[in-house]
Amino acid sequence: MVSGIYKARDGMYAGARELEVIANNVANINTLGFKKEGLVFQSMLEKVSDTEWSPIIEKAAKKYNVDSNLIYAVMMAESKGNPNAVSPKGAKGLMQLMDSVSNDLGIKNPFDPKANIFGGTKYLSRLLNRFGEDERLALAAYNAGPEAVKKYDGVPPYKETINYIERVSNFKSSKMFSEQPMNSLAPIVKFTDFKGGPLEHTQAPLDFAIQGKGLFAVRTPYGIKYTKCGSFELDDNSILVTHQGYPIIGEGGEILISGERVNVSKDGSIFVDNELIDNFNIKDFAELQKWGENLFEPIGKEIELDKVRILQGYVEKSNIEPTKELVNLTEVSRRYEACQRMITVQDETISRLINVVGRVK
Repeated sequence: MVSGIYKARDGMYAGARELEVIANNVANINTLGFKKEGLVFQSMLEKVSDTEWSPIIEKAAKKYNVDSNLIYAVMMAESKGNPNAVSPKGAKGLMQLMDSVSNDLGIKNPFDPKANIFGGTKYLSRLLNRFGEDERLALAAYNAGPEAVKKYDGVPPYKETINYIERVSNFKSSKMFSEQPMNSLAPIVKFTDFKGGPLEHTQAPLDFAIQGKGLFAVRTPYGIKYTKCGSFELDDNSILVTHQGYPIIGEGGEILISGERVNVSKDGSIFVDNELIDNFNIKDFAELQKWGENLFEPIGKEIELDKVRILQGYVEKSNIEPTKELVNLTEVSRRYEACQRMITVQDETISRLINVVGRVK
């Protein structure tokens, strides 16, 4: 009887999360280059045996007194369990250790799973101790560095770091290292659908669309990010920028448009007044995560592009299908209401059992 209430509660929780995601999708229907988001609901009975690195993680957790679920979550957020992962910044292995950290920890081979997990756990333990067992601060330091946390006296205002903490939290909520109790919430992980959106012909000379795979490189105050939104403009210095003011990066750096006529060939070559000035720096990656409304940052290795095809005077719209999202909104709302009614019925039944049947002698 009580389990029915927990299941209905889980349904309401899942429904609320789905409604948030759908509402965000609908709000960004007209955001150029926006990619639809969705949710994945994981099994509530996943155990340690579901990951091949679990024996090492358990031993490291015991040795350094760190929650095994936290170790697992950091590993998944960092490398998705790939022992050969290398980040664009040079972090290596399962726990994505920088060479400076590996050297400090005495790790000779960061691609050795045991050494990497033990090293990452030891480093995580140090950060937890340094920041008073505050998990959020320790994770922020793991991602952005301890000095950044010290500088801002808390979680740094970096979108990358904030998203990282949330991603680790999502993985940790799956509790891979123990069966979840009846009253625990079902683990939910957000994902992004990178399917291409429809192309719109604008005829604007500074609008560009990538036909197929690939993203434009953008320089932000927080490093190089990538976008499918090719609606650009010129700043006061005639630098090609996004609508947020971030410079677009070509193969030669920032793109200076000092002329009248801009023409871009299908291979990404940029001509100003018939003179070649640069080429768009188009990249693709095995895995990306959102960074703002239409920017992304790579969390997987770079993928070599066989061919780049750029259309001038076009933009890629969001890949959201309005009708489908509205249908999903209606279905999720109905499921949410059904779970509410289920809880009410269960509560009334339990109340009657206690107050009526329980009094019968």
